[in-house]
Amino acid sequence: DTRKQELKHRYFFDCACNVCTDGGVRDVDLGCLSEAVNPLCKAEQQQLTLLSACLAAGNKCRDSGDYTTALQQYTKAMQLQKGKLGPRHIFTHWTLDGLVQSCIELQDYDAA
Repeated sequence: DTRKQELKHRYFFDCACNVCTDGGVRDVDLGCLSEAVNPLCKAEQQQLTLLSACLAAGNKCRDSGDYTTALQQYTKAMQLQKGKLGPRHIFTHWTLDGLVQSCIELQDYDAA
């Protein structure tokens, strides 16, 4: 239960792996990595990968001066993390920073 609390506090998600749900042994403790990935963890990783891609695309667009497309990418990133990541997660900060900077560049100060 301490493990689940630490994961919730630090990474803002409820883990459902066998270690957290029924006290299984961690693969790391056995000195090996499991070939089978928990489907819930795999889905979370896929979402984080997609979110990371949106942030990278937003940054690239913003760096090239395409603030409208950057704003779209950051908005998509915000939708992907809604209800999944906590307010202190680094992706949340990066997304909000990108949104604000893009709005400022587009002179949409009310949105910023």
